[in-house]
Amino acid sequence: MKKILIVLGVLFLGIGLQAQTCNGKLKRSKTVQNKKIRHGVNHGTLNVREVRNIKQSQRQVNRAVQRAKGDGVVTRNEKARIAAKNQRVNRKIRRAKAS
Repeated sequence: MKKILIVLGVLFLGIGLQAQTCNGKLKRSKTVQNKKIRHGVNHGTLNVREVRNIKQSQRQVNRAVQRAKGDGVVTRNEKARIAAKNQRVNRKIRRAKAS
């Protein structure tokens, strides 16, 4: 009985850590994205419409993260999809600032 409880405890701890690692990288990335957006607005390279569009894309990434965490396990496939969406947001910021 004790062995089963220990195994279940370790299993749930691993699931929690897996979900947190996904969130930490995204938090850092979102902070950098927001910094780039603020810089673009302050220097006049981003207008209101572009910022609104980028923020909407960031919300889509956040929703994808919440859906992935909904069942308690963030799979490799879900992480890859979230990372791809996040890279698209980064590209969108870079392209908007350049135009």
